[in-house]
Amino acid sequence: PYAAPGYGAADQGIAAGVGAHSQPAAHGRRAADADERPGAVLAAGVVAIVIGGLLAVVSALGLLGYLAAKSQLDDLIAQAGMTEADAALADEFFGSVLTAVLILVVALAVFAALYLVLGVGTVKGRRPFAWGLVVVAAVNVVWGLYQAVTGGGAGDIAPGAALGQWVSLAVSFAIVGLLTLGAGGAWLRRS
Repeated sequence: PYAAPGYGAADQGIAAGVGAHSQPAAHGRRAADADERPGAVLAAGVVAIVIGGLLAVVSALGLLGYLAAKSQLDDLIAQAGMTEADAALADEFFGSVLTAVLILVVALAVFAALYLVLGVGTVKGRRPFAWGLVVVAAVNVVWGLYQAVTGGGAGDIAPGAALGQWVSLAVSFAIVGLLTLGAGGAWLRRS
């Protein structure tokens, strides 16, 4: 019953009069263990954080490219020696292209923020964040499949971007699978 320094005392159980109180504590531990986040949920959260970080970097680079192109647009048009009408058309055309680029950059930044926030919440074992991550990844899967079937997407603009779309589709599909099937799905459906 007496412990040496650095060692715990031996459990005396019912003889010491604590047996009646040890069962609820053990039951509480079993309930906490049963609600523990499975590895599939942790993996989905980590993948979401990595994807969110990559998207944040890509959106930041896109924003820098947009700002650089916008600042040089007027200089390029002036150096081209165009007539006023042609310069106005070129300015309108390139202005609309830059607007489309800015919209894409903002969309990437929003998805980056969603993946980061929902990934961190999922890693912490919070079900509402995991449900949100399922929704965001499922939307990405549906959008990617739509683009694959219709033939649209970034592959038309830059051939290397098509690979990125397929990787994004595969990763989003994996996140949905990790969070809806097996131990991850059972954990997510538990309330």
